Amino acid sequence: MRAGDVIEGRYHLLEQAGSGGHAVVWHAHDQLLKRAVALKHARSAETEISVHEAELLARVRHPNVVEVFDVIRVEDRWWLVMEYVSGRSLAEIGVMSAERTARLGAQVASGLAAVHAAGVVHRDITAANVLVSHDDTAKLSDFGISRDVHLATTLTGGAVLPGTLGYISPEVADGGRPDRASDVFALGATLFLAVQGRTPFGEVNAHPMALLRRTMNRQLAVSGVDGELGAVLRATLRLEPQQRPTAAQVQAMLSGIADRVEGDVPTGDDDPHRGGGGNPRPGWVRRAGAALAGVVLLLLVAAAGDSSVRTLGQRPSGPNLEVGETHTVDPCGLATAAALDGFGAARYDADRGNFNRCDILIRSGDDRLEDVKLSFENPTPQDPVGPFETYGRVRVLRLPGAGDECDRTIVLPDHYQIDIDTVADRDDARLCVVGDTATENVVDRLSHNGIPRRTDRMPANSLFWSDACRLPGSTGLSQLPGVAALNPLPDFGNWACRYNSTIGPGSLRVIFDRNVPLTADNGTPETLSGHTVFIQPDGYGPQDCLARIVHRGYTTALSTPAVELALVVIENTEPAEQRCLLATDVATAVTTNLPPS
Repeated sequence: MRAGDVIEGRYHLLEQAGSGGHAVVWHAHDQLLKRAVALKHARSAETEISVHEAELLARVRHPNVVEVFDVIRVEDRWWLVMEYVSGRSLAEIGVMSAERTARLGAQVASGLAAVHAAGVVHRDITAANVLVSHDDTAKLSDFGISRDVHLATTLTGGAVLPGTLGYISPEVADGGRPDRASDVFALGATLFLAVQGRTPFGEVNAHPMALLRRTMNRQLAVSGVDGELGAVLRATLRLEPQQRPTAAQVQAMLSGIADRVEGDVPTGDDDPHRGGGGNPRPGWVRRAGAALAGVVLLLLVAAAGDSSVRTLGQRPSGPNLEVGETHTVDPCGLATAAALDGFGAARYDADRGNFNRCDILIRSGDDRLEDVKLSFENPTPQDPVGPFETYGRVRVLRLPGAGDECDRTIVLPDHYQIDIDTVADRDDARLCVVGDTATENVVDRLSHNGIPRRTDRMPANSLFWSDACRLPGSTGLSQLPGVAALNPLPDFGNWACRYNSTIGPGSLRVIFDRNVPLTADNGTPETLSGHTVFIQPDGYGPQDCLARIVHRGYTTALSTPAVELALVVIENTEPAEQRCLLATDVATAVTTNLPPS
């Protein structure tokens, strides 16, 4: 075939637009409908590929996926008639700004989400297969899996590696079946190349066997991209497929980034047809880069066996990671608020919840509030179950996120745990990205500084110095028939304690808390032994009664009023009225054992 030929009396070939190992794409003119089209045909006898691609693309109609118009057969060769995209691929554009990468990446992720929703796995997402039109619309193309890029020879067992080296995920390189998670990995690798000029496994023109070895050995190098975009890319490039976000989640996160930075980008410094560069930007890009400098993890993967041990370069004889005396640890020293400043205005709040906890509050421009709760927890009889990642001497467990909550757990060498619970005041697609950024910051600080210790001494009259297990005393415990009085279950620092019943369902808990001053919304106020106590049925959970004992008032470091509370929680199957009478009796006993306020 050559320029000037007319296919099926209708499609006038203008010029060859691209080619791969098995296929050629032509820019053509549809003489019937008077429009530009792209015609793709197979080089060899493997013509069933074009039909297969047509079947796949016919399932998807999306503005960010190249549309298939028709499939025709001429002289035993199939031709795929597709939408013609006037522009360049991401591979041709080269390095782009973080802002443009996020904007175009959101479009590609949206198209990929539609592909996955149609039951299709792309299998070969690369910078060359993302086309960008002159109006800066990105479209996902090439669903044929019709070329062996980089590798023209078979690797092992006569099987050709599916996809493109530098973009394929480690599990696919190991012989695994491509799926949605491997597509997300390839999308992350594509966007990483767009902003860094190389794949996570090295330069695109590196020797194929070198790229394959790094992929199979899981030797990712993902440093260099800071801020929210860097956090999203690291999430897509996680070694464990089940821990990667879906394409729809990636689209939501990237769209949020693009929306937030749009107003910060001055006109003229990032011409979409120049491929990037421009002058350093004010606003979000600069703030995020400064906020997360030093947080990026270098992912070095063990080559032996199938373990994926990622390290932070920490020596076995590094900083002390033993908790030791629980009253000396400082949860506010676990992370820096600046590490999360790229997501919005981040600040510490050290006066929420119990003394084992510190919060970082993030207020975004759309008035969204995210709360990253950092807390030390006791060892459990058995470590949490799940796929752990190992960073030096600590292990990280990432649980699937819900719409308004995302949990991460760090297990220390002595089996104490650090919980990173990220919550929001509404469903939040980026919540686990925020949580993962906080987790990386905690791991990084632990690897360099060890367990953070308190430098300020708490006031002598604070509940900080009290033992929650001792406060009910024999008088309070005697109110609960069958209580396991000799077997208290203390939490971290003895700042919370639980007594279980030995004769049926039910328990007593005493928990220290810090909160804003209470009102009638927090229950019915009573005065017990000189303390104001708020009684509230089902105030802690279902089938309980909560008594909030106000111990002392104080002013926080943020110059806001706060109170220390001792919470008494009675849980059993009795009617609510009976539970609250019991809670009141136990709270009375607790108030007599509180330190002077």
